[in-house]
Amino acid sequence: MYAKKVEYLKGLMAGLSLDPDTNEYKLFTAVIDALDAFSGALADVEEDVTDLEDTLDGLNDEMDSISEIIDTIADMDDEEDSIRPFPGADGDDDGGGEYEVTCPGCAHVFVVDEETIYKGKAACPACKEKLSFDIDGCDCGQCHDGKRDGHDDD
Repeated sequence: MYAKKVEYLKGLMAGLSLDPDTNEYKLFTAVIDALDAFSGALADVEEDVTDLEDTLDGLNDEMDSISEIIDTIADMDDEEDSIRPFPGADGDDDGGGEYEVTCPGCAHVFVVDEETIYKGKAACPACKEKLSFDIDGCDCGQCHDGKRDGHDDD
């Protein structure tokens, strides 16, 4: 676009039939040459801006994808059990029947005993929200009703 305007100015100057030895001719030639250089530099900058816009659009798409993945992982974390065996004094995961529970309402972490887990209900000591526990993989039919007698894991 700018190159066409510079070419137009060159044509106008040629139409003036100026003597190449005059100061005016030298001045006009220098100005038109400078405009030609600026035109080329501006065209390069416009091309770079277009490339940057394309790159930015691609990065935005990537960020959207990453955000969706993070949201999916966060949703999966919310769905996972918030009950973990409470580590015993020796550092292993056998806490002697105690479990670490994270309240989904206030994120308070507290410890409950195995009996409470089998009952399937407890109240968060911080916010008093009533929590219920689902013991995945247990088919004994006795969990959640307060009975543990005859549990397969005993």
